[in-house]
Amino acid sequence: MTAADKAHNAGDMVLDARRDPAMWSKFNAGLEGSAWYLMRMHQQLKRQLPQSRSVERLGEAVSEILAMDSYKRLVPEGLAPAVWAAGFAERLVSQA
Repeated sequence: MTAADKAHNAGDMVLDARRDPAMWSKFNAGLEGSAWYLMRMHQQLKRQLPQSRSVERLGEAVSEILAMDSYKRLVPEGLAPAVWAAGFAERLVSQA
């Protein structure tokens, strides 16, 4: 159930962001935090449910988010978007 819910929500986020890239501002975590959260959820669910179609759909949504121009603009040159996303929590803690 969790995988299907996360996949559906992430898919909706992708559709909304295609229409309005500024839509990420309605989330407390913004684009960076949302990308990190969804990527972490995908990683955890993929370990637990490796054959799940919902987990696969979640992964596709995460990949699309990380490939969006609005996300790529946040990533320092020379870093892969997934690497930048993975470091979100550390950056958040270091800013506190």
